Amino acid sequence: MYRLNGELAPVEEFWCRERLGDGSARVSSGRRAGVVAIDTEALEIGGRIQSFAARWREAGARECAVDYALHQQSLRVVSREGAEQREREIDCAAGPVLLFPLMRIYVGGVIEALLAAGGSGCVILPELGVAGDSMRLFEPRFSERRAEVVASEVLRDASGKSRHCRRCCYLGDQYEEDASFWVGDDHLLERYQWRQDAERLWDVTLSRDD
Repeated sequence: MYRLNGELAPVEEFWCRERLGDGSARVSSGRRAGVVAIDTEALEIGGRIQSFAARWREAGARECAVDYALHQQSLRVVSREGAEQREREIDCAAGPVLLFPLMRIYVGGVIEALLAAGGSGCVILPELGVAGDSMRLFEPRFSERRAEVVASEVLRDASGKSRHCRRCCYLGDQYEEDASFWVGDDHLLERYQWRQDAERLWDVTLSRDD
């Protein structure tokens, strides 16, 4: 549930997490905002995203898709728009990196991985800030991020159930010191608050079926 300055925002985001027989998980999520729809599906192994696919659609307009896959020392990116397809291998030998497939359901795992790595690391995510530029939409962006546990707290979720969480700061790019992220015992992001600018405060909470 997205709230902007305390009011419900016209953003819908849904998710599904499926445990597989080998201990990995398939996680999917989609977002609807205005005429834009974004859908993702990711493979999670050992708590980290190993690969994912993302698709961007605009009503009555363009459709773009991309596949990201981490290998031992490289990142493979395959992007498609219409009949055009591009493939690239990006060297990641300088150090471990974390994939972030854009949606909020993946944030908790990224924060957990950063904490396990000592609090900082490189996060790779598809670029969205240039959606009007076909050549740059979904381009990989390398972002240095930091995470730190601030406090242990209990939150009530949308169903009224109490959940134990760690309130964390998660810093990098648009997220500054005043942003707060609550990660549950199951490593899912229960809530986050982020001030986009002086006039826009976002408060986003996770809804569950259980």
